[in-house]
Amino acid sequence: MNKQTNRHAIIASAILLFSFWGVFLSCLFSGCGGKTPCMVIPDYAGKGIRTIAVLPVHDEAGCTEASVLIRDKVLKGLYFKGYKKVEIKNMDEKLKAVYPSKLMERTDQIPPVPVGELLGVDAVMYITLTEFNTKTQMIYAPTSMAAGFELRSARTGITLWKTSYRAVERNYDFTDRLLEMKRIIIFETIIQEVVDKVINTLPEGPETGT
Repeated sequence: MNKQTNRHAIIASAILLFSFWGVFLSCLFSGCGGKTPCMVIPDYAGKGIRTIAVLPVHDEAGCTEASVLIRDKVLKGLYFKGYKKVEIKNMDEKLKAVYPSKLMERTDQIPPVPVGELLGVDAVMYITLTEFNTKTQMIYAPTSMAAGFELRSARTGITLWKTSYRAVERNYDFTDRLLEMKRIIIFETIIQEVVDKVINTLPEGPETGT
């Protein structure tokens, strides 16, 4: 009985130890840290950017669910950054009428000036999802995401702002089931991290503080 009790105690101690190191390593390596580099034209404030059309994400990573969520979070981020809302439904209906094949496949090939004329916006944002995957190796399952963002003038077509960001969230657990549960939770967390980092580099919109 004592041997069995001791065995259970040893197993419990081992689990606690692995859990501790899992949390520690996750905190140590999670995300990219530091300031996100970006390009912004010097006279951005003078361009009068109030409305931004966010095109559907150009998905090079093959993760449609992530692409949809990124776009939604970017639109919300722009609103809180001080830019006026541009409704997805109305925007997509108009775009599909003109660009039926490219809208969900190669939005990076849709020029900004015609979009501006069609939607009456000041700028167009292009997003490319270049990476989104999870690799499971025993008790370790990192989720990585990388995306590029570019804002172009709907009047001239020039690039007003541009940046990219890559994040990694590392999960540790003892069973595939628990790792999968953590992966599901991390799915939205890592997208939010990337969007927050990226939107933070964009200059404030005219509605900020109003």
